[in-house]
Amino acid sequence: PDPRISFKQKNRIQSHFLIKKVGLLTPNIYLGTSETIKNKIDSEDFPLILKPIMGSGSKGVKLIRSIKDLEDQVKKILYLEKYIKGIHYNSYFIDNHICTLIKPPLSHEHVNMKKINTPNDIRDLIMKWKNYFNGELLFGHLDIVREESTNDLYVVDPGSFPEFSNWKCEIEPVENICNLIIDKYSKTRKN
Repeated sequence: PDPRISFKQKNRIQSHFLIKKVGLLTPNIYLGTSETIKNKIDSEDFPLILKPIMGSGSKGVKLIRSIKDLEDQVKKILYLEKYIKGIHYNSYFIDNHICTLIKPPLSHEHVNMKKINTPNDIRDLIMKWKNYFNGELLFGHLDIVREESTNDLYVVDPGSFPEFSNWKCEIEPVENICNLIIDKYSKTRKN
C-alpha cells in the first residue's frame, strides 16, 4: 500500500480524523497527559480504551474503567477512545471481495473468529472507505463495532496491511493481492 495511506491509518490521531473526513462514525477521543485528561473527563465517560498513538492490531490496547487506571501513565501523551459496546466485526477486503468475521472485543486479529455473511451496511461502509482513496487502497481491513443501543456502525481501527490470518472466504488472499499489485504496477508502468 501507499506508505502515506498506511501511516495515516497507523497513526491513531490521523486515522481518527481521516475516518471522520470520509464521513464514517468513529468513537470520541481524548488526547493529552493523564493530568490533562483527569480534568477533562467525567465518571460517565468511562469505560475508555487506551491505545498507542502509533500501531494497529490491538497491540498495547487496554480497557480503562476509571481515572485510577491511568495512574501508571504519568508524563505520557495518551490516546483514549470512548468504548463502544456492541458487536465487534473484523472486515477484510481484497479488491471488492469482503470477508467479515465477528471478533471478541479487545482481541487481536489472530484470535479465532466466526465468519458471517457481510451485512449490506458494512459492505456499504467498506466501499465508502475504499472509494475515498480513488483506487489506491487495494486491500486492508476495518475493525467495526455495531453500537448496541443505536445499531450505528463505528470504525474503531483501520488497517492497510493486515495479515489475513483469519481470512475464511472463497478467494485465496496471497494470490489475489499479488495479482492486484502486479496489475496496478503494469498499468502504472504503461502510463
